[in-house]
Amino acid sequence: GLNSWLGMGATTRSDVEQVAECGMEGDDGWTVFPGCTVVFPGDEVGAVVCNDLEECKRLCLVQGCGGFVLDQGFAVFQHRTRAELLGPALRKVELNSGTGSVPTLIVAPRTDE
Repeated sequence: GLNSWLGMGATTRSDVEQVAECGMEGDDGWTVFPGCTVVFPGDEVGAVVCNDLEECKRLCLVQGCGGFVLDQGFAVFQHRTRAELLGPALRKVELNSGTGSVPTLIVAPRTDE
């Protein structure tokens, strides 16, 4: 997950950009794009304060969302499909947001529906 990414020593800008563009799929099936946000906002379901990442993941699934953007302590749920969020069209690398906070796009795992 995000903590393992932060601890793996991605120190150069190119390393960070590569992970932001390609994402990293965790053991739980969630794909993390550090430094990424969603290009076309407007399909947000809502935002909640995120003190517990696992709880935010659960809420995301309960609301039927494909993922959420974690930024400045808030989880902003995206009413998009997993495939839409994994595709490059909706993602934007934003390593310097001006707020001192770097957004992270977190995409839900595949479902066997």
